[in-house]
Amino acid sequence: MNNEDKPKRGRPRLYTDEQRKERAKERQKNNKNVTIQGGLVAQFRALKSAASEELGINLNNQQFMQLALTHWKETHYMSGN
Repeated sequence: MNNEDKPKRGRPRLYTDEQRKERAKERQKNNKNVTIQGGLVAQFRALKSAASEELGINLNNQQFMQLALTHWKETHYMSGN
């Protein structure tokens, strides 16, 4: 019995290798990183911790940034004040 005759183990892949590479490229295009340094890191962590405690859940960085930007938009930038 050859290796070709044996069924492969595990779940078959949904996409070919070329399709997987193309999909990975598309995902990377949508990812953007923001870098903060120095005292801003400590301030960011302190505010995130305070917000997490106030809400009663553990916020990750993305969730905290979304809350902070939404709050800024509603109170300052786009409110017409």
